[in-house]
Amino acid sequence: MNTILSMLLSLITSSFSFDEKMTIAIEIIKAVTNGTFSDMTAKELSERCYITTNRLRSFCQYLGFHKYNDLRNALLQRIDVRREQMLHHVEETDENRLLDCISFVAGKEFDKDGFLKSIRDLNDMIYESPQVIIMGAVFPESLSLHYQEDMIIMGKPVYSLPVAHDFVVPGVDEDTLFITVSLTGRIMEYFYPSYMDFLSQYEHQSVITGNEKMVQEYAFSSGILLPVEGDEETGNTILLMTLQLMKLDYYKRYMKKQ
Repeated sequence: MNTILSMLLSLITSSFSFDEKMTIAIEIIKAVTNGTFSDMTAKELSERCYITTNRLRSFCQYLGFHKYNDLRNALLQRIDVRREQMLHHVEETDENRLLDCISFVAGKEFDKDGFLKSIRDLNDMIYESPQVIIMGAVFPESLSLHYQEDMIIMGKPVYSLPVAHDFVVPGVDEDTLFITVSLTGRIMEYFYPSYMDFLSQYEHQSVITGNEKMVQEYAFSSGILLPVEGDEETGNTILLMTLQLMKLDYYKRYMKKQ
């Protein structure tokens, strides 16, 4: 089901410059997660994005809606449907079965307890962060869209920014958590100077990778090491299941108790 949230996230992921459309999409996502979107007027959203209401209307028409109120009402209505879908998914997810599937796809046994601990540690950071930005190549970021949408449904603004030529991000809250996704770890080689600058500029960092060096050498306070060797396409499947485990753990420890 193509929800409005998935459309907004796809728009952000496919934008290689911090343009007007990306800004509007991010501000809508933030308003959804903090519970203010249902009462937010076109004027209020336009002011947050430093645009005119006519420009906002153009954005809504770009997504297929005649005006802002049509977009807002459709988004709020479909969020309720998406929430029910998310709850069904997490309730039906078996943690041990997922771990066994990862082991099968990887073609080897791995430290499942340590793997789960790394997921819990990263989720602790996510819970404490005002927002989460996933950085990486376009394809692994695209694989995380379902995860991003479910996290937004659970009240945490999570979105991704693709790396085009270097690690550059717009002005963000200093407490933002950045998660670099790179199955092989080559991203730190291709963009080494800008990646080092990126790491030094932002305090809260983590990584999801199959490259052990990337986890250890840069002394991340938390990171998930995937049981992946080299540039194998099976790593994409393992990444998907890892994101599913992350979502399940986050729901069980932070959402189900509420």
